[in-house]
Amino acid sequence: MIAVGFAALVSSPACSTHEGGTAAPGADAGASNDAGVLDAGGPDVHLGFNAQGNVNVPEQVAYAQTMLQQLGPAQRAGMVIRALGGTASQRLPPSGWTDADIMSWVSLQSSTGIGLSFTVDGNDPPASQRAFYDHWVSLGAHFRFIEMMNEYYLPKYTRGDTSLPEVTKAVDADDYVSTILPSYFAAFSGVDSRFFVILAPSKDATGASSSNDAWNDTVIGHLGSFGSVSLGVTIHLYKESDTFDYDQVARIAARLPSGMPIAITESGILDTDVMTSPGYGQAATDHLSAIFARLRPGDFLFDQVLYGKGVDVGPDDLHPTYGGVTPKGQAVVTYFKSVAQPSSP
Repeated sequence: MIAVGFAALVSSPACSTHEGGTAAPGADAGASNDAGVLDAGGPDVHLGFNAQGNVNVPEQVAYAQTMLQQLGPAQRAGMVIRALGGTASQRLPPSGWTDADIMSWVSLQSSTGIGLSFTVDGNDPPASQRAFYDHWVSLGAHFRFIEMMNEYYLPKYTRGDTSLPEVTKAVDADDYVSTILPSYFAAFSGVDSRFFVILAPSKDATGASSSNDAWNDTVIGHLGSFGSVSLGVTIHLYKESDTFDYDQVARIAARLPSGMPIAITESGILDTDVMTSPGYGQAATDHLSAIFARLRPGDFLFDQVLYGKGVDVGPDDLHPTYGGVTPKGQAVVTYFKSVAQPSSP
């Protein structure tokens, strides 16, 4: 079976999450169920979208509800919304969320059968992030997995560029595996979920940059250092030119412990000529399809980006200009529908 996941991230153009872009306490049964399914070897691949979950929430959720109706209830059962996003998750403290925002996503989850994921904010103290997670759960959220921060391998983090709101200090790979992850894993003790840690992508078809190689070497070398924590890894795959190193997925998979899933929690096309062309939707689905073909049972693949409200539609799958689904968004959801099979959550 193939489970389809719809995830949420940062919307367009002021929310790109890569360098140079524009810019109830205790165990969660939902997360436990999902981790068990992954460990059992199926569903196959979870697909999805990314969006900034706290932006214009009533409209965003209404549009998402309409789009999700294109898939049947059994297909929606494996969906996952990355509601706290990528860069946005490192900019927005818990106080930036209202209970009304959270309940909108919980209501969507309840009415459609989708799941949610939680992105930890490394700029917020570990105890505060655990309390924030517990608050979502107390309001009815079921988290399928937890993502341990966003894109710390980027130069803006390694050089500590605090002119950017998502950067509060310099972070390198040693900080991440030796100090940051242990402190947050301790705070999330007792939460029955899989935790996805950050890996870096290749820069082009010739292979990874030396800094990304070094980041991955350090993180992969420490995957056995966190006790009984159930782990996965994330990679973000953005195509910026005619060439793309799709085989990096297999290279990473070959270095991971058996059964450890890869989550492509962000993917998309950054070539502005392609994004403004009539063939953008086809190009976007070709990119997704090429990644999908290289994934394994239990892996995740999410498209950028679920919703935006800016003047330019850009990569948004949902936008007020179209009263909901954009042409690119329709191409993506049609592709997802074509590969989706009914699945239990």
